[in-house]
Amino acid sequence: MQLLFLLLCLFVKPAFLQESQWAKLIFQIGAPVMPAGQTVKMFCMVSFVVNKYTWYRLNKTTWTAMNINNKSLTLIVTTKDSGEYKCSGYYNGTRYDSNAVNLTVVGSVYAGVAGLVLVLIAGVLLTLLLLWLWRQRAKEKAGQETLATNSAPAKGYTGPAKAPKGKSQAQAGNEGEVYINCGESNQAYSDLYPTYMTGDDTYATLG
Repeated sequence: MQLLFLLLCLFVKPAFLQESQWAKLIFQIGAPVMPAGQTVKMFCMVSFVVNKYTWYRLNKTTWTAMNINNKSLTLIVTTKDSGEYKCSGYYNGTRYDSNAVNLTVVGSVYAGVAGLVLVLIAGVLLTLLLLWLWRQRAKEKAGQETLATNSAPAKGYTGPAKAPKGKSQAQAGNEGEVYINCGESNQAYSDLYPTYMTGDDTYATLG
């Protein structure tokens, strides 16, 4: 019986010890969501003395081993680094896997700066467009005011005189006008009343 008990202790104790071993993956620098260009450091915590570390990355449905034998994994991340990671530690020939963590790398810092620059440029262009429209409207308004001023009658001008009653517009327009006709005699005369004629084509006075 004692021999049987000793044999059981030899087999059960290592199994119990193996179950008490664990490995845990944590972010020492960074977080599960990081912008591109930043530093991320993952740390493989274990409860035992590790003979060898191995890091894995999930490739679609398969965990692919990375050629890193270190308790930490440091990356300056890009969008290509997005994915799931885990580490493992070997103790007496047995591998202990950690939990898996997901890393998501979002739009880079440069992309954010470029987006901000584009927004600023769009704002400047919109401002210039609004200023141009405002100037165009101001010019049109000024042109309309100038046209209205030029079209308005001069101060004190009452408009064209009306013809007296009983006279036609043609007669009223002919009053006060003098027509000078020059003949071969080079003597000036006007179409006046015949009673003032002193000779052929000669008048004594201008009426």
